[in-house]
Formats: sequence, structure tokens, C-alpha cells
Amino acid sequence: MWGTDYQVLVTTHFNTGTYHNHFVINSVNMWNGKKFDCNKKAYYKFRDLSDKLCEKEQLTVIKNPSGKTQRSMYFAEKRGEPTKYNLMRNAINYAISISINQAQFRKALEKQGYIINLDPRLKYATIRSVNDTKNTRLYHLGEQYDRDGIFSRMRENDVWIAGEKYSYYIKNTKPQTIQPKKYILKDSLSKTRKITGLKALYFYYCYLLIYPKETSTAIT
Repeated sequence: MWGTDYQVLVTTHFNTGTYHNHFVINSVNMWNGKKFDCNKKAYYKFRDLSDKLCEKEQLTVIKNPSGKTQRSMYFAEKRGEPTKYNLMRNAINYAISISINQAQFRKALEKQGYIINLDPRLKYATIRSVNDTKNTRLYHLGEQYDRDGIFSRMRENDVWIAGEKYSYYIKNTKPQTIQPKKYILKDSLSKTRKITGLKALYFYYCYLLIYPKETSTAIT
């Protein structure tokens, strides 16, 4: 990073629960007296070199860095305290557990006081509290909470087909059942005209779609 032009002292801390390094740099060039410009370009160069070194030593590399997290929030989340991000994660986890599509997922979050935007035309999916005006990009919450992660987790849920319960289970709860609607006909069918032709064929196929084949009977 600095070649042989700048003096650097590296210290590694092990006493905070998260290993990390500090770099103390003598910003004056040893040979020509020029000052080191620690700008954004230098930051990205440093991060790139760090990633390459980690890959070389077969260590974990963060593929999509989400920026700097406040120190207080970082340790609060590590302790499991109810931070802004932790509350969002909990709300998303619950919404995913009871949803099989975007509409259900969005409604489940709204009931918990959150507004989410998963529009694929947007570069970043976002979430915010109904009491807040600032959006939070989902990737800040972690990879499994970003747009693709949410869709992938939701696809693990089973589905309802034409009002029939096939194998849909809400996680950590008992299997749910659907109560069929009952209709009472207050008239006689004796005067009803027989349905024929394409209309009769249409109703027949609707019947086959609604009821499983093993319980279907021929209609004449």
C-alpha cells in the first residue's frame, strides 16, 4: 500500500471480541517530504489489497461491503439488543414465515409498521418504518435480507391450490386449514335450463381445476 515511502506501525487487537488492526502512518514521505493523501481512492485501494491478501490466505472476504457501521450499533447488535436493524430483521423474518408471495409479504410488514420496496427496477431494495422518512437499503441488514435472499426464503414455503390445503405449514406453528364457504340455494333447480355447449365445457374444466383428480367424477 505504501511501498518504501512511508513509515507504518501495525497493531493487532485481540481483546475486544473482534480481531482488528490499527495502522499508524507517518504521513510524511521519507525521501521527498511529500504528505500522503489519504483520500477515498486510497481507501478503496487499501480495501482491495486487503481482500486479495485474505483470498491468498483462504480467509473470508466480504463480497458486498455495506459501508461502515457505527461502533455502538455494531456491539449492540452483537449483544442481541433491539437496534433499528435487529427490529427490521425480526419483522422480515416473521413476514417471510407467513407469506408465499410479495403481496402477502408486504401486507405482513405493513401490519408490523414497515413499508418495503422490492421493485426490481430500483438498484436497491429498501425498507423503512411508517414513522420514519428515511429508507434503509436491505443489503445493510445482511445478504439473506436483501431482495434475492427474501425471494429465495419465501420459495421454501408451500402453497395453497384452489382453496385446498396441500402441504402449507407456517413455520413453528401447527398446520393451518381452510374452512370452505357454504352457500344455501333458496329455490328449485327443476326449472333451471340445462347448460350445454362451450359454456358447459367451461364449467366442467373449472370443476376439474378446483377438485383433485382422484376425487373427480365424470359429468354427463
